[in-house]
This record gives sequence, structure tokens and C-alpha cells, in this order.
Amino acid sequence: MVIVTFFSAGISGYWAFSNQAEGTILSNFLDNDKPLVPKWFLLMTNTFSLLQLSAVGVAGRTLIGIKDLLPAYLDPRVTNLDLLTGISFASTGIGIDDLTATIFNVAHMSTQLCYFKQCLAWMQSTIGREAANLIVEDALFAISAGTNDMIFNLYDLPTRRGQFSLPAYHDFLLQNLESFVMILYSMGARRFSILGLSPIWCLSVQHTVGSIPPMPGGHLLRRACNAEENKDSQMYNAKLQALVLKLQDTLPSSRFAYVDIYNPLLDMITNPRKYVINVPNISHSLPINLSHDNYLPWRAQMIPVLRTHKLLGLVEGTMQDPPTHIDGLDGQRVMNPEYDNWVQLD
Repeated sequence: MVIVTFFSAGISGYWAFSNQAEGTILSNFLDNDKPLVPKWFLLMTNTFSLLQLSAVGVAGRTLIGIKDLLPAYLDPRVTNLDLLTGISFASTGIGIDDLTATIFNVAHMSTQLCYFKQCLAWMQSTIGREAANLIVEDALFAISAGTNDMIFNLYDLPTRRGQFSLPAYHDFLLQNLESFVMILYSMGARRFSILGLSPIWCLSVQHTVGSIPPMPGGHLLRRACNAEENKDSQMYNAKLQALVLKLQDTLPSSRFAYVDIYNPLLDMITNPRKYVINVPNISHSLPINLSHDNYLPWRAQMIPVLRTHKLLGLVEGTMQDPPTHIDGLDGQRVMNPEYDNWVQLD
């Protein structure tokens, strides 16, 4: 990744914008635990969001020293300290193109700016305008968007294909991104990390979609990377890097970093053996290995292990998955913290 030659170690806060919101991405598309969109869309959106945000998260935590967890602005559990040290205004399924958010009925980028404006006003009224402005000036603003726009407006759904050529659509997205950055800059932001596009047509879900004609560039019933379509991402990323340099040169006291996710992900996909993690097999540490005639003693040694790690209920099928949302104190539906715990165990 190209990241932090611009940034000092002292990041006062970390604010994320774009396409991630609650602790569980799926929860942004549930209403009373019922999906608002088709399951295939949930799979695609979760895949893209997790890939993009994992890159930002790893870089931020290891290189900059930001906090481990970035809570969502709308989470009722957010504390005053969270507001001062960084939160996420992001929403799953969003794009730089407002049409993307409109299609899937999620918060637009302009809504995220309104949330930040509210947060900034609270900071200024609580700790004073000067102190709040210093925090914002030293904070890192992470922006990740573009993949959903390409997928749902140009490739899989032709909502913009009749209106824009590919280069023109890239320019349209980058103009919107530039306007978004300029508004943040006018509100005091000075440090930005902007994520590029991934190799979209090497992602597993696009392998599948591309094997079904008449998708553009599809391979009939053959799941494979589409090199031509990946060039689209490279073209966009080249323009994005030029925009980052332009903003760096024209905005006084600003610091920008372009985050390359394309090459690391492509390397993971084409050279997966380089990234294999060997997980120890628990059977090596147990005195009795299961065979056709020793189930009872093997079970007797396994149950304490499973119980210690709170996994026995999952194995026996007695642990029921909790609801994703519960009623909050104000009667509004909020994320159920027990659901996150259950997902981690599962």
C-alpha cells in the first residue's frame, strides 16, 4: 500500500466516510431482521466493503496508531470520547454517484457530510472552537468509494451505461469525489487517505456474474478474471492518483495519501499460496484422537475444551442465533451487541 509518508505518528482522530456503517455490514440492509434487498446483493456488497475497509484498517492501525475500533456515528453506544477521537459516518452500498445510494435506499455522501457537521458543532460547543478545530486539523479522514458505482451503474446494472462512456463516468465520479473533499477541507479537514478501486473483475462474485452471458466481457460458464475489465480499474486509479496530487498541490497545509488496494488484492488472488496461514490442529494437543471405537472418551475430553471457548452450544445446536436488532431505550431499533458476539463465536 502507498500510505503514510505524509502523516506524523500523532493522529488526533480518525473519521471514515463512504461504504461501511455498523459493526456488522449486513445490518445496514435489515429491517426488523428481514432483508431489504436480494441476498445476492448482500453478498456482493459485503465482499466489496470488507475488502476495502480491511486495507484501510490494517494500514491505519499498524502505521498510524489509530484506535482499534471505529464505531458508527449512529450507534447509540457511541461515547463523547468516540466523537472526539474518530467515528465512522459511512453506509454500506453507497457510492460517489448519488444514484448508487438512491437505488439501494442508503445514506448519500451528502448525508454523511451533514453527520460530520453535527459532530463538529457538538465538539466546538463542548471543548471550544479552537480545540475542536485543532483536533479536526490533525485528524485523518479516510474515504473509500467507487467500486459500488462501477458494479451497479456500469457493469452488472446498466443504469449509467447509456449516459456515460467509461472514461466519462470515471471523470464524473472523480469530480464528485473532488467536491466532497473540498467540502471537508472547508470544514477544517487537512489529512486525507483515499482508497483506489480493487481489481473488480477478479473478485469471486464477479467471476460468477461474468460467467453468465450477456454480461459485458463475460466468459460463458467459466469463472475467470477479466483482464480487460481490470484495466478499467487501473485507468480510474491512475486518474485518482493525478487528482490526489492536484489536491495536494492546490490546498494549502493539506496532506493526501492514495491507498493502493488494486495490486495487493490482485497478488492475493493470483498468488494465494503466499498468504496461507497455518492454523494449529487442536487434535495434536489432545491425548485421544477420535476413532470408530473411542467416541465416549474422546467426547469426554472435547467437551471441556468447547465449554472453555464457549463453543459447546454451537456444536450441540442449543445456542440460538440472537436477533440482529433490538429495541433501544427510546423505542428505536438498534444493533444487538449479542449478535456481534454470536457471529464471532460462529
